Amino acid sequence: MELASGQILCQRFRIDRLIGQGGMGSVYLGHDPVLDREVAIKQLRLAYLDGEQPPEQLRRQFQREAQILANLHHPNLPRVTDFFEHDGLYYLVMDYIAGTTLQDVLRQQRGGLDPNRVLAWADQLLSALEYIHAHNFIHRDIKPANIRLTAEDRVFLVDFGLVKKQDLYDSKTLTLIHAVGTLEYAPPEQYDPAGHTDQRSDLYALGATLYHLLSDQAPTTVSRRITEPEAFQPLRHYKADLSPEIEQVINRSMELSPEKRFATAADMRAALQRARQRAQSGELATHNLAEQPFPRMPGAPPSAPTRRVPRRAVLAGATALGAMLIVIASLAGRSAGIGVTNEPTSTVAAASVTQTTASVETPTTGTATVTLTSTLEITPATSTSAPRTAATSVARPPSGNPQAPTLKPTKIPPGQANQPTPRPTNDKGGNSNNSNSGGGKSK
Repeated sequence: MELASGQILCQRFRIDRLIGQGGMGSVYLGHDPVLDREVAIKQLRLAYLDGEQPPEQLRRQFQREAQILANLHHPNLPRVTDFFEHDGLYYLVMDYIAGTTLQDVLRQQRGGLDPNRVLAWADQLLSALEYIHAHNFIHRDIKPANIRLTAEDRVFLVDFGLVKKQDLYDSKTLTLIHAVGTLEYAPPEQYDPAGHTDQRSDLYALGATLYHLLSDQAPTTVSRRITEPEAFQPLRHYKADLSPEIEQVINRSMELSPEKRFATAADMRAALQRARQRAQSGELATHNLAEQPFPRMPGAPPSAPTRRVPRRAVLAGATALGAMLIVIASLAGRSAGIGVTNEPTSTVAAASVTQTTASVETPTTGTATVTLTSTLEITPATSTSAPRTAATSVARPPSGNPQAPTLKPTKIPPGQANQPTPRPTNDKGGNSNNSNSGGGKSK
């Protein structure tokens, strides 16, 4: 029964105009002269009331649920301030939320809404669902038309016409109204009057609502998803720039099986917050740590792509490097003199640094960069006397002759091969004398 403008209900509330109408009732803008404020008056239709219950039991149950709703206080929920029965119909009086519905926003902005804005609304709505679920209530009719947006970009979950009190100890949850809700947003368990709906049913409806807001496409109904699975298009089919992780969160909330959805509104809210933070920071989201890029130092430039070199090439390079070090050591030894002489010698310090870098690709760790560095340093020798056990000595060419030094045998007198070498003594002039078998000076 449609109410006329100016009609007075319950000897108090004046009806101004119709502001919304749905399958299970109508919503009117009214005025409360006692508190002198605008109110929203929700009228519930008889066709959706549970006719199997006696009228008196139905009245008591409606009163009990209205009282519980009146005690709900959340920044994203309108308050229920009164309830009454008039001419066999039941009414809820709620705060009037000035603004527009998200359904109207969709009509005005084609092509889907800004993801950052939608996710900010989702966070508010999930906070409201977390609150009402903690009080054992289920909304059961979440959709863009039942979400009002204020000028401050604050959203309110309205229209509690299908709200259901959940009995945690009985799978047959108490309800005043048997209705499916809106097909595009209703989960499969809500289609069956004997089905058991719980807080995961609201998460499905919210996921379907987010899908619609982002894609500008109403979600595929459950019945069609079952008979034609290919009819359900991925969200990024319509919103290619959407973060894959955000899409995964919404897809999980819309799973046909309740067991595969998020268990609570708090879980879904936390998942969306993480996905949103990663999308804003540009972080690559992946479940496999092995596929994540290694972190770079702050301010470091991006790493240049590394050329992959087979393992055999690295081993061959290491072998060649080892051989080169042996040759360098041999040449250094020749330049310093082979064997030990009995005169002080001084060698020129020299250093050689060789570095080889290669990348190795292994089946377990991926690509790794290997750097081989070798350093050879010859330091100046100090003036010391050499032991007499040397088999050879070096005869140096005259100064200015670039000819390489030649080797000549050193004769050791018989009987002195195994004698200890006497320590050098200084003469009166302070010159250092290195004793050579017969005590003569080295020439």
